[in-house]
Amino acid sequence: MRGRTLPDVSNSTMLCALAVEHIMPACFNKLSAAVFRHAEYDARVPEKMSQLEDAFARNIGHLGWMSEGRIITNRYRIKRQRASQLGLSTYLNTNDSCASPDMSWRTDSPVEFYRVVSRAQRQATCQHIIAVGGNFVEGHIASSDDPLQPSSVRATYDHLLGRVQVPTALFNTSVPGNSAGFSLQMARYAVRFYYALLEALFVDEEGQPDDASRRKVETLLQCFEWDLRELPPALRSPMMPGPAMSRGRILQQTAALQLAFRAFQELWQVRRAWNVDLRYQRLPDLSAEALFFVYYALDNCESSDQVYKEQHGRWLPAEYRVNLPLRHVVEFAPLFNCTADTNMGRMGIDRTCTVVKPDTWMTYAPAES
Repeated sequence: MRGRTLPDVSNSTMLCALAVEHIMPACFNKLSAAVFRHAEYDARVPEKMSQLEDAFARNIGHLGWMSEGRIITNRYRIKRQRASQLGLSTYLNTNDSCASPDMSWRTDSPVEFYRVVSRAQRQATCQHIIAVGGNFVEGHIASSDDPLQPSSVRATYDHLLGRVQVPTALFNTSVPGNSAGFSLQMARYAVRFYYALLEALFVDEEGQPDDASRRKVETLLQCFEWDLRELPPALRSPMMPGPAMSRGRILQQTAALQLAFRAFQELWQVRRAWNVDLRYQRLPDLSAEALFFVYYALDNCESSDQVYKEQHGRWLPAEYRVNLPLRHVVEFAPLFNCTADTNMGRMGIDRTCTVVKPDTWMTYAPAES
């Protein structure tokens, strides 16, 4: 239906949900909003997103390639206008109803129903594109996702809106929004949110970076390309991404993880002040900071075959989303005692591909638990 495969094609409920998501995204979006309201997430999540934006603005100055001028400009842009939008944008269809009341829908044939509704949705989209003119088409083509689906679990930067679209499905509503578990899940939603925010910094600059910044970025890209080529065999997968084509995504993923961890540290400090720095009873030796990286690894666990890995598109395979960035996050090796004779600590070069300025980064680091 949309290039997806299901392990059990007899699961008609899942097939129905995917069909509704595709041809009636407004219905799916309303359902997501209802779940959010029921879980009292409609207030908690926007508050958390606002905190993450503020933390991002504070900490982008630590990125190794950012000049003082770009730091000031980007901080101003983020503070002037919120950079995120929770849920779907409505620019694709100004009518947010689940189905047009002007049409009669056949209910005796699911296939015919699907065909008619799909045609109606396509006509409405084309009419809207014509109505708003060519700027829409240009911006739409440039969008990171085409378009963002209600069940998507990836935040994406939308060039037309100039904002990061954050799908509600990114958040796990099975845990209370004010719990330690929800805070630890920043390893999921903060990393993915920051990945999209960094894309906005890379592609939406009002001015080109200066020569010094460009050289620093190129040095980092070469470092990641080299490390991907020399990655220990135990950390690889059978389907290795091309180093030259993947180095930018690795840089973006590493920077997102590094900044998300700092945001987690800063926000966790508040919980610690309330004497709620909890550890799991069965994992007493893992601090909150260590658990963050455990959650990050678990969030990227996936069962995929060779065909999927060959067609993973712009996303890195799971092994490289986890192993490679963690090797270069400043705090990871000390937290897990990764010495130079371990796979995660062994580097074939004199230094790690550090995306932040180590001296200022550690100077302003919150105290560990």
